[in-house]
Amino acid sequence: MPARLDHTLPVGRIRFWLMVGAAVLFALVWLPGMTAAMASKGCANSAKPDATRLRLCNAAVAVGRFSIFRTEPHKFGQIYMRRGIREANLGHTDAAIADMRRAVDMVTGGRPDAILPFARAARGGALDLRTIHGPDYWPARLVAQTLQPDSSDRARAAWDSIVAELPARP
Repeated sequence: MPARLDHTLPVGRIRFWLMVGAAVLFALVWLPGMTAAMASKGCANSAKPDATRLRLCNAAVAVGRFSIFRTEPHKFGQIYMRRGIREANLGHTDAAIADMRRAVDMVTGGRPDAILPFARAARGGALDLRTIHGPDYWPARLVAQTLQPDSSDRARAAWDSIVAELPARP
């Protein structure tokens, strides 16, 4: 009489593959997201020198690009703006302008003219984030970054050049 083959998996093997699946899921989802968040916090930390902050901004952008669940564009745009300010502070004007433009596009959903009211309010000293809610919050917050004490005159000049060209952009 031939031996009967048992096709069921032992409980130990099922547990092993569930643990492997959980580890892979952790590595692909949570770990990159947490790394990008930590690098982004370091990028915003005004106690660090600009060169260190720029490296952390670069890390946040790089890790954020490759995570399965990409950061929401309005939040990711804030990182690009911080990186643009760091680049301008270090004298990398062309890279700063490119990052600031990208930040505006991401935060406004491709409608860069949506930033103009907040840029005008900031120029007049009337930008108050406490009174802004809803879809206008993120564009206003982007503009507010240029008003921070760690934003140099070069960063403000780069931002002013972007604001000056906004009506002409599609």
